[in-house]
Amino acid sequence: MSPEIARNLGLTSPVVPSLAGYSVALDTSTLSNLLNAEDDLIPRFVLATHRHQATIAFSKTVLFEISSDANVPAVFRRFQAFQRLQRELGPLLCLCLDSNELIQAEARGWLRGPLADDVDWNWLGQAHPDDLLEVAKESPESYDFISKKKKELFELDRSLHEHLLKSGIAYDPAQLIERIVARDPPPADEMIIEKAAKSSEDRYTPEQIVADRVRFKGTHVISHLVWRLQLANCSDRQTTTAEQEQIFGLWRTKGKGRGEGAWYDTYIAGEAAYLDLLVSDDENQRRRCQFLRQRGLLSFDSESLAEFLA
Repeated sequence: MSPEIARNLGLTSPVVPSLAGYSVALDTSTLSNLLNAEDDLIPRFVLATHRHQATIAFSKTVLFEISSDANVPAVFRRFQAFQRLQRELGPLLCLCLDSNELIQAEARGWLRGPLADDVDWNWLGQAHPDDLLEVAKESPESYDFISKKKKELFELDRSLHEHLLKSGIAYDPAQLIERIVARDPPPADEMIIEKAAKSSEDRYTPEQIVADRVRFKGTHVISHLVWRLQLANCSDRQTTTAEQEQIFGLWRTKGKGRGEGAWYDTYIAGEAAYLDLLVSDDENQRRRCQFLRQRGLLSFDSESLAEFLA
């Protein structure tokens, strides 16, 4: 997202702890369905939010995805719906940190709860349709960027098995399954753990970060998601059983044309680490999070938009 678009959307740099009470994260699938629905779901969603006494949050990653589209009229309609949502929820609508910011924030100090950006929504609430249209016209630029980024991550993802092989992890399906279903902390040489150590400017070693799952709660959740994605992509469908595929299929990146968003999905789930609930209309996203929750590796629950509205 360009700085100009960020300013137009009211995004600012200061970060403040602002989510209190029951906090609910929306992923891209949910926010898209909410804003794109022909039968206006927004009034029902607002009622459900008040019924749950909830604060609604979505990450910058989610905002970037819903505003990145080559179809300018579609983005314009989405912005109009988002404007209605913001007017209805007011301070109950928050923008939380993206994965990089969350990892960096944990490296700087203890987080006692979810953090939100200090966003000035006044522009959005008062914006004229012409202003929203002007911002929407920037969406193809964002779309080109995110499409390129997803393709790069997809290619990286498909080659990470080479890194794991160098770490002594073989293609043996039984060994891979054992690691995926384990409740163990991530390994110290996992890429997210190493990234967190680097973000701390070497104040913390990878081993120290692995050993402190409370201090580095968000980092651990993101790492668990990414680590299992990597492990599953090491499996060869020609050598796995149908039972093993129940596990591998949950985590493995799908083929080209369907799997480019896998990394963004894992980051978005990880960004909800400090919240109470993730609302996702992506069944695989929910199943992956429930998989980790059952093993005590993340604390938030997950459900669909329909379940949240019920």
